[in-house]
Amino acid sequence: LSLHDALPIFKASMARLQGKRVASRVETAVAIDFVAFNEAEYHHAPDRKVAAYIPAGYISEASQRIPAYRQLAELTSLKELQALTAQWRDRFGRPPQEVETLLLCTELKLQAHRAGCASLEIRDHKIMLLRNNDYIMMGGKFPRVREKSPPKDRLLEALALLRQL
Repeated sequence: LSLHDALPIFKASMARLQGKRVASRVETAVAIDFVAFNEAEYHHAPDRKVAAYIPAGYISEASQRIPAYRQLAELTSLKELQALTAQWRDRFGRPPQEVETLLLCTELKLQAHRAGCASLEIRDHKIMLLRNNDYIMMGGKFPRVREKSPPKDRLLEALALLRQL
């Protein structure tokens, strides 16, 4: 664990010792049938899925990619996501589409958590949000994303819905 990676953990520990409130880890599960969250899955179905991972061409060293994924997993707010995105731009340059999609999926997860959802699943164009052991329905049905729209637009539709909750 590098000093750079340990700093947020240290800050959170110090805040707890000082009696300050520290945001808890986001435990919202995310499953999206048209998103490939790793390179192997994407290469298996590139015509049906959009890529959402950190390619070696963006962060070449595995010793840097693994902590980058950990940083994403440990985010607790949209403000932290914005700061991490800016940090990555400064350190690694403009993110490729795969990373942009991964960041968008992370924003979906954070918004779902903010709305009190334990899980977010997009399957067969249905957005299934589980909150307090009940699915969120609209008019007795699952909300939907447009079937024929590009994957990024479907993710943005889901994000717009989550912002309204």
